[in-house]
Amino acid sequence: MGKDANWTKHTLLGKSLLTHWEEGDGVAEDGNPGAKMLVRSEAWSHIILQEQSSLPRTNIESFRANVKRWVDYIREYCPNPNAIIIVPVNWAYSGDWANYTAFNSTFVKNCQDVALDLGVTLCPVGVAYQDVFEREGSEGTLTWFLDDRHPTLKATYMAAAMEYGLIYGVDPMEITWKPAGLSADEAADMRAYASRALNGFTNYVDHTAGQVHYKVTVRDQFGMEIEAPEPIVMTLSGGGDIDANQVFTSNGENGEFTVTATTGTFTQDASLKVANALTEVVTYPAIELNENVLSASEAFDVMGTEATASLPEAWRIDRILTGPRTVGRYDLADDQTMYSGGVSLPSNAKNGTWNFGDNAGDDRALGGISTGVAGGTRCVNVYAHLLNTGKKDIENVNVSYNVEKYRKGNNSAGFAVQLYYSIDGRNWNNAGNNFYTYFAPDAETIGYETVPGETVPVSAVLPTKLARGCDLYLAWNISVASGDAAQGAMALAIDDFTIRGELPRIPASQHYIFVNDLTGWDALGLYAWGDSELFGAWPGEASVGDSIIAGVNYKVFLLDTNGGNYHLIFNNWNNGKQLPDYDIVANRDYYFSITESEAVEVSPSTIIEKVLDNAPVLQVRGREVTYSGAITVYNLNGQAVAGGRDGVSLNHLSSGIYIIQGRSGSSLDTIKVAIN
Repeated sequence: MGKDANWTKHTLLGKSLLTHWEEGDGVAEDGNPGAKMLVRSEAWSHIILQEQSSLPRTNIESFRANVKRWVDYIREYCPNPNAIIIVPVNWAYSGDWANYTAFNSTFVKNCQDVALDLGVTLCPVGVAYQDVFEREGSEGTLTWFLDDRHPTLKATYMAAAMEYGLIYGVDPMEITWKPAGLSADEAADMRAYASRALNGFTNYVDHTAGQVHYKVTVRDQFGMEIEAPEPIVMTLSGGGDIDANQVFTSNGENGEFTVTATTGTFTQDASLKVANALTEVVTYPAIELNENVLSASEAFDVMGTEATASLPEAWRIDRILTGPRTVGRYDLADDQTMYSGGVSLPSNAKNGTWNFGDNAGDDRALGGISTGVAGGTRCVNVYAHLLNTGKKDIENVNVSYNVEKYRKGNNSAGFAVQLYYSIDGRNWNNAGNNFYTYFAPDAETIGYETVPGETVPVSAVLPTKLARGCDLYLAWNISVASGDAAQGAMALAIDDFTIRGELPRIPASQHYIFVNDLTGWDALGLYAWGDSELFGAWPGEASVGDSIIAGVNYKVFLLDTNGGNYHLIFNNWNNGKQLPDYDIVANRDYYFSITESEAVEVSPSTIIEKVLDNAPVLQVRGREVTYSGAITVYNLNGQAVAGGRDGVSLNHLSSGIYIIQGRSGSSLDTIKVAIN
């Protein structure tokens, strides 16, 4: 038997869920999508959260906090917020057989406590590990362990059969497929263990049965559990039935319902949601940036003079009716304005979103007007959606724009424009005072004969980067500066937007390791042991960037030490593959070409230590370079940043490492310099 499924994984062996959390919103250090990015990428029906092997037993509060972070994140950011979240129950280590049963019991209890709190579903893998111990003793249990904790093939098959049964609501005994490394008898035995554990275990949230098993406790003022003063009565606002055993069973009706427990004069409510899985990922047009496109601009002139003007692609606008200084949601905003105009706007001009401009129609801006009228606009938001489609982060993101004023306003609080940013267009961060533009109150509310009547330029660096593969949403909130009164409003707009970023710079280092990666691995890590643990704990560090040398792309690792003996281990980021140790002395740069089987030191043709007799030689004095021929200066991303003939100044370059190449006829000289 089998079913079609779209699935992926993101693993960091031996690490906790907190480590996955701290990878960030975009691509992880290994160059692949991080866990958060994967959660946001698809409308997943099921998401499995595998905690580090011992943590659920040894530190339940850390375990609970780790799971809660992910549950909250999935509910907020996954395109299917109703995804079923599965937490496998871990198992005790082998060898300590005297404590094996007690430790497995603690795993089950702690996982059940967390499941009760957070509504996740448990896959009782650890229950099967206890079952084999009770049936076959330590000798039989050892056949499930590769070492003291990791599973053998048959134990992995058992856990997979259990997950399959849990996800699809079938008995693992019905599975017929088996891996080639297992005999038919071994596979049947593992399916039997999976079946007994799964069918004998009760989940508090049982999606297959459409049931929720509640547990009601009564506590005193000190938090101590006490006996209920009277029998506990459970009631339900709708959506199904709840029986005397405190088990809710859905009748198939979707909605949010309330479960109430009553004992004597005490009552406590719990919320319950029944919903179908969402299966589509909604995408929105974006302003795309990447390694080759580091800037974009928008003047809004394409909108023309129509009142219901279509906004440029990836731009949106809304008006908020509930209160001032409130940022809405990009996905719910409009792609058209409500009104058009700008010259001599009257004091009673309509509130809402506006396509502002002069009468000629060739210079437009996007904004709006608020009001104090009941049910009217309290503030206006202008939105933009950007996407990094490249493989590198974009840093030092400078955003510049003009705030234009099309009508005076006598509201005593004045008006302001504040920029916000977000990774999802829903949860916003204030971009700071550098992006706050305040307009003091005017004596009257009246328009200008020549527009815009006032223009304030803004240009600053955002307090965030545009991570590779990630979205960045911007929102300009146009609102009364303080208080709730939104009448006597100024007409304000955004115009002449430009965004510009930079690629990350490779940090200065005493030496470097350049790697031409031909392994075909999904990720590359470099670990070193010897006189010290050079790149941190296993699996070490990922590359800090790329450098193109003689047309070859090298991954760059920092060898920021001088001297010492080390053993390099190239690995696929702790996913089961590594090359034999390569011994180095950390007193120079190294260049490698690596395959899946070996690392070979190479000498790139552009790095020449010796030059031909009588050939011109590059000379560097201070920040001035001389050479009898053409000079080109490259950063470690392989980009030309300066050039000329016979002499080049480096004064305009920021600190970092640069490759300087001189060429005269067939002669070539290359040196590396560090600018501090």
